[in-house]
Amino acid sequence: MKSIKPIIFCAAALSACALSAKNRDGDATWSNVPAPLKSAYWVWPGTDKNDSMLNELFNSYAKMRQSFDLAEAPKSAPLYISADQSYRLYVNGTFVTSGPARGFQNSQPFDEIDIAKYLKAGKNTIAIRAHNPGRSTFSYLTQGVGGVIFALDLGGGKTVLSSSATRAARQYGCDRDTAQLSIQMCNQEHIDLRVENPDWINPGFDESEWGKTKRSKLAVFNAMPFYAFESRMIPQPENKIILPKASVSSGGGKALFEGERIVNLMDIFKGEKVSEIAGNAGASCAVLEAAPAPKGTFRNFLIDFGKVVAGFPILKIENAKGGEIVDILLTEAHENGTGETGVFSNLAPAHRLICRAGSQTHQFYHLAGFRFMTIRVRNNPDSALKISPSLMWSAYPLADKGKFETSNKLANDIWQACKQTQKICSHDAYIDTPYREQAQWWGDARVQAWNTFFISGDARLLRRGIRSISMQKTPNGLTYGHAPTMAHTCILPDFSLVWILSIWDYYWQTGDIEAYLNHRDTVESILSYFDANTDPRTGLVKADPRYWLFLDWTNIQKNGQPALLNLWLLEALEKMKKLCADNGLERDAENYRARAEKVREAIEKNLLLPGGLISDGILPDGKQNPNASPHAQVLGKMTNIKGLDFEKAKREKIMPVLAGETKMYAQPSSYWVVYLLRLMCDEGCNGEVYRYILREWKPFAEYGTTSETFPYNRLHGTRSHAWSAHPAFILPQILGGVKQTAEGWSKVSISPNFFEDSAQIVYPTPKGDIKVSWRKKPDGAFEKKISVPKGIEVEK
Repeated sequence: MKSIKPIIFCAAALSACALSAKNRDGDATWSNVPAPLKSAYWVWPGTDKNDSMLNELFNSYAKMRQSFDLAEAPKSAPLYISADQSYRLYVNGTFVTSGPARGFQNSQPFDEIDIAKYLKAGKNTIAIRAHNPGRSTFSYLTQGVGGVIFALDLGGGKTVLSSSATRAARQYGCDRDTAQLSIQMCNQEHIDLRVENPDWINPGFDESEWGKTKRSKLAVFNAMPFYAFESRMIPQPENKIILPKASVSSGGGKALFEGERIVNLMDIFKGEKVSEIAGNAGASCAVLEAAPAPKGTFRNFLIDFGKVVAGFPILKIENAKGGEIVDILLTEAHENGTGETGVFSNLAPAHRLICRAGSQTHQFYHLAGFRFMTIRVRNNPDSALKISPSLMWSAYPLADKGKFETSNKLANDIWQACKQTQKICSHDAYIDTPYREQAQWWGDARVQAWNTFFISGDARLLRRGIRSISMQKTPNGLTYGHAPTMAHTCILPDFSLVWILSIWDYYWQTGDIEAYLNHRDTVESILSYFDANTDPRTGLVKADPRYWLFLDWTNIQKNGQPALLNLWLLEALEKMKKLCADNGLERDAENYRARAEKVREAIEKNLLLPGGLISDGILPDGKQNPNASPHAQVLGKMTNIKGLDFEKAKREKIMPVLAGETKMYAQPSSYWVVYLLRLMCDEGCNGEVYRYILREWKPFAEYGTTSETFPYNRLHGTRSHAWSAHPAFILPQILGGVKQTAEGWSKVSISPNFFEDSAQIVYPTPKGDIKVSWRKKPDGAFEKKISVPKGIEVEK
């Protein structure tokens, strides 16, 4: 039996390893909380009328400052910080980071950041901008309070703590009545810099008019709802300045609305017509010069960042007289050089800034994913503004350890587009897209983890997500499709099974079973749901009308007793059986084996068609569905269903997909096809899969990131969806031929495919890098090099 070292989380965690009841309100509950943080207080500014933390919380911004003196700059200065819902941290005027990781208040995530390099001898200032949406979103559940807590440990018992001495103020210059960016996210930011001096983050700012935080607005570190804390589990975001690549166009037009206050900026972006478009595509956009615009008109600039990026937009504005309005629209595409204005009726990715006199720089608060920025200037009849746009890139620090470079430029470009997509979809969680939702959809997350394993070899973001998903469940045991979330319509039984399979993925990648040991109760609760939802006459699981059975974006059967749902259940049971059997957990292995055999028997008895294919399921009228989707055949092969004529399935259902047939029944989406591609690589069809990827992903390579669907449909998809970025790991698998054959990369097989004249491929593994390269010599023979680190057995 392998050595088992389970991680024990705090008592608030919904985990099989929860602390005993007698310790739930004792010191052991908070043993993981750094000592300085236990002495800090949750702070949030009140209002003139009411000092309650509950008052005026909806879409509210707050700013906080704490200054202190140092005799000398420290070598180490860990800052522990958290916020409900979020914070942006500045030290001595420099942006440091954002946080915390999404989570739940009863196990509040906190960040640990060493800020020593930002400190100096003399006066220092910690400045924090915070936001609370005051409502739940697709990544946050409100508990009706806002707050920030921090503790700086300077060593020798000296600390700087959030307390009654913390200066705090509401940002009344930020409109609260603004439109939602989307139904899944927070609101547009409309800020008046005449009121909100951006210099407030700097050490020399005069804070005398700010109030000290009164005792009535303080709460001890473990006051409800912040019962317990947990570490972030993942690194802080990578932050760097990104500049736009080129101008697309400039122009102007007649203003639809000249007022300073408006709820939804999309009303004017959609309603205003840009005329007099100057064709300056490719010109520099480092500094945009907005000439005075006559009353009732606007100036318009459209700039391109080259590919979809993720982070916080920044505007530096010079020569303002005060009162000029600068609006920005952040999109993935544009129409006729004017900015995209007709896609996603529920999307409003726009923000407003009203200038103060002089020069100013403002970093917008909410993380955005976009490629094109439209800048629209109005109310500047007698001022010529100079505007310098940029982006504070902010994403999970995926290390560039994996390498894929061949003599085929298209293959290289596809891989780079997939890598870029994965990077912009990796933050405090794997998110579906930074553009529209920023939700931790778990079907997406599993594919993204496979991408990440090749790009960086990093399994921490997957592990964090496994925990997050386990903490929001229905009373009958299913996990939500993403979490934390307000979306009770986004409970997907098939994604609960994918969550179980992601525990297998974590084990297979790392060789560590602690994720299973810590979340065994959630595995059981999910399986118990399926036990209770099984038709006793057939032994098959039924579609539950209370929930969204996704399966795939296609016309596959989703009612009655769907084959795909039952096959996913069988796959999850088989993987849990093997995980437990391999690690000496005999009782658990037997439990999963017995359940799997019942499901297998039911599938083989009820879902095999006379011709040897697997039916899509039992219809609501009790009859067998005569249709056979590629999905069912793929999972049928993955689970070794007896009676499946796989050669026929390949010929009639699978190879037509790879050949580009578009009129077949239940065409797999750009997301689900990953399972088909992986299987066919295992079946020796690497050439067919390679040609399929080169054909279908070519438009993505040209754009720079991958779309939600293919072919890309501007009305029904985004251009920044990492669930379709799976060539990031499949292309290296095809050409390099490296296949993992045991948990933790302890064994591999290597059989390169020389489809190109040369290639250099590096696979990061927990045991070191596997390197495969080759070049074609003048005589036509291939000279190859293979390097495998110690600890990895290469099977013949």
